[in-house]
Amino acid sequence: MSESTRDIWAAVLALVLRLYPSPFRERFGEDMQALYRRRRSRRAAASSIARLGAAVGPLCQTLWGAPSAWLDAGRSACPGQYDRGERPMKNLLHEAHLSLRILFARQRAFTALSVLTLALGLGASTAIFSVVNGVLLAPLPYADPDRIVRLYEQPPSEGFGFFSGFNFVELRERAQSFESLAAISDYRPEGADLTGQSRPQRLHVLRVGSGYFESLGMTPLVGRTFQRSEEMPLNFIVVLVGGGRLEAAQEAAEESGEPVADVQLVAPVMPKVVILSHGFWSQHFGGDRGAVGRFVELDRERFEVVGVMAASSGEGQPDVWLPHNLSPGGRNHAGNHYMNVVGRLAPGVSVEQANAELTRLSEQLKEVEPLRNDHLNMGAVSLEDVLVGPSRSMLWTVFAAVAAMLAVACINVANLFLVRGLGRGQEFGVRSALGAGRPRLFFGVLIESFAISAVGGLLGLGLAAASVSWLLRLRPAALPRFDALSINFPVLLFSLAAVLAAAFGLGLWPAARAARADLRSAFGSRGSASGGLADRRLRELGVALQVALSLVLLTAGALLARNFAQLQGTEMGFDPGQTQTFQLRLPDYAYGEPEQRVEFYRSFFDRLGLQPEVGEAGATSKLPGNGHRNFWAFHIENREQQEGEPWPAAEIRCVAGSSFEVLGIPVLAGRVLGPEDRVGAELAVVVNRALAERYFPEGDAIGSAVFVSGWEPRRIVGIVADARHDPREDAVPKLYVPHSQFADDRNWDLSFAVAPSGPSVDAAALAARVDATLAELDPRLVPFDRRPFADIVAQPIARQRFAAQMMVIFAGVALLLAAVGLFGALAYSLAQRRAEIGVRMALGADRSAIFRVFLGQGLRVLLVGAVLGLAGALAAGQWLKSQLHGIEPYDPIAFCAALAALTLAVAAAVIGPAQRAAKVDPASVLNRE
Repeated sequence: MSESTRDIWAAVLALVLRLYPSPFRERFGEDMQALYRRRRSRRAAASSIARLGAAVGPLCQTLWGAPSAWLDAGRSACPGQYDRGERPMKNLLHEAHLSLRILFARQRAFTALSVLTLALGLGASTAIFSVVNGVLLAPLPYADPDRIVRLYEQPPSEGFGFFSGFNFVELRERAQSFESLAAISDYRPEGADLTGQSRPQRLHVLRVGSGYFESLGMTPLVGRTFQRSEEMPLNFIVVLVGGGRLEAAQEAAEESGEPVADVQLVAPVMPKVVILSHGFWSQHFGGDRGAVGRFVELDRERFEVVGVMAASSGEGQPDVWLPHNLSPGGRNHAGNHYMNVVGRLAPGVSVEQANAELTRLSEQLKEVEPLRNDHLNMGAVSLEDVLVGPSRSMLWTVFAAVAAMLAVACINVANLFLVRGLGRGQEFGVRSALGAGRPRLFFGVLIESFAISAVGGLLGLGLAAASVSWLLRLRPAALPRFDALSINFPVLLFSLAAVLAAAFGLGLWPAARAARADLRSAFGSRGSASGGLADRRLRELGVALQVALSLVLLTAGALLARNFAQLQGTEMGFDPGQTQTFQLRLPDYAYGEPEQRVEFYRSFFDRLGLQPEVGEAGATSKLPGNGHRNFWAFHIENREQQEGEPWPAAEIRCVAGSSFEVLGIPVLAGRVLGPEDRVGAELAVVVNRALAERYFPEGDAIGSAVFVSGWEPRRIVGIVADARHDPREDAVPKLYVPHSQFADDRNWDLSFAVAPSGPSVDAAALAARVDATLAELDPRLVPFDRRPFADIVAQPIARQRFAAQMMVIFAGVALLLAAVGLFGALAYSLAQRRAEIGVRMALGADRSAIFRVFLGQGLRVLLVGAVLGLAGALAAGQWLKSQLHGIEPYDPIAFCAALAALTLAVAAAVIGPAQRAAKVDPASVLNRE
């Protein structure tokens, strides 16, 4: 191409440049022409077409880049201002792409550490919030749950008083504050055998009065609920001839032709109607809506299905409901307090108004029945408070602990972001000088924070789901509504809120620093990115806050762990060992007579004693650790009852077999009950130490006699240790009576305990041997509710165990994160101060002095964190006071243990960087500098 042709294309470029504003032309015109000439000189072509392309190509390249250069020049003149149109979104997308590439391609170690740290904190907090939401925040699975109340005869501070049938009927007739009231017979768990099939199946039964489902707002899916008339038994007529029953009378009438005579009323029988739970209906009727009107066989009696309840998310629902007997007299006399009562407030009536009316009614019932109702002080409390109230403070404590752990994790990652931002000072300064506006730099860093938080949140959500599964397997027995735990919509909202809070918390300060960057700050101090004294102090303050929060969690964890250990180590008066327990009920249709029950238990224990896997076996009406029940008044022989003096009272326990031996209850004096305490022998009873000390302070219990449920005295033959129900409570007086001499009182439901003959016999082998022995005697009987005795004993302090476990876990994780944060801060400080260390050592500073400098830096952080943490720990101890039993909230052992653990962790984090600082070679550092 000739020189004249080249000049033509250069003239074209000059002409196009004149279309641009003169400031741009003056600043970039010569540079663009020079760039065009360089591009032209690099291209050589032989043909004319190729020569044309060699000229036009560079020209188009130069002209194509001119608008972009113009816009960049405008941003350099006005930094921080976005262009109009689509540029802001394009800039944001470009910045997002750049940020993600830096995070996940160039700085993978930083990203992985930040994501894992956040995932740990977010996952734990989400999992615990699912517990808080499921137990405390989610409404009860009933309609208008705020109107449902539990009623009591005595204030909750004295224990929820059970109602007598007499008082309940009177209350239902008189009260105006309630839309409905219902009695619940749940004084003890009740069951029935589903018969009429190849093998009986044990069902959980709940007897309730009319108004029960209406009070809870439960609507039947099919059929109806119980009616008031079904609370009263039906009188059956039996025709007798010479002592025979109806069949024999009919046969005699047919043979003699004489009419049947001797008509008698027999014991009333409750209506044979039943309401099915949704689960039972689905399993046994296949979801057939025609089940209403059909029959099920319970304990060999036919019950008509009158209703099927809808599915409920509430836990502990029975398999079937039966009507509760509220007929006057008998069990429902004014002195037998055995029922719970639930009610629904009338529209517009508050709990306070209902309690005011109940107070008035209490005074009225005292006048109606002054002897039995002298204690009466009726009241009502929200059902929600009854169910979740005892767990509320504990769960909020655990949630506060996991929130503190999340704060430690966020501070840790925030320190990483801060250090990383200082290291990028040059990058931000150069980008600012090249025209990147402040909003672009600000949002670029914030996008990185959101990306880290989002990935950490997703990973944490998976961790939370796995944790919820673990918590469900853990299943704290004392926590209600635990079966409803799930990662549901409220939990997802909480997780999203936590992620957003973490993202803003992590990114705002580094983003603000990036937006303030300029070329002078970027290349000041020879390009050092170490930050100033204020930055170092900020990092140290962040680590100190981690240390402080860790100390608070450690102290709280130590307090709760000490509390649980002390409760667990409390002498309970028995030894659970390897004993296994199960429930067994002798059905009335097969064992209606006391002699039949006595003979069965004698044969069963005799046969168990011959089995090689069985060591000891016994049964009792209530196992220790499984709650209080059957408080009875008794009278001591030859002791006058003073007027106004309360009657002696004790828990009565009906026992069979070697119950004291298998439960490990030691004998303190006399003997325990045995085969000699049979029918026809002198009535015997064994008492515990609490009863002997309270009612026989002179030590004359052995040989004395007491009257229990009858007119015949029972001779005290032994004193045993106090088998306590709860380590937080004092032992209560107990009376142990032999089943063989007490079977005529009722068909007692007994809990069986069987100990293995040796450590080589596991629970499965023991259960198999028990089932085989039972099948030999009566294959119709079904053992149920099999559990180790140790699990039953652990129930009363299950909440304390759960709180201690969670607190110790969170404290350990927080301590680890704080130690990692301190280690990282010191390691970064070492990296930035290597030149200073080299100069110091070159000027004569020895290695021990350098070591002490870094050790002092770590100890300064420890001191600040310990001071802040101790203040927080004192406040936390006061908060935990209501959950502690037997130890003070300022327990010195717990505080010293927490400080020792914190000091060891800080020392482990400090010594490494301090040793590396002392080993710095001054020659290599100064040469490199």
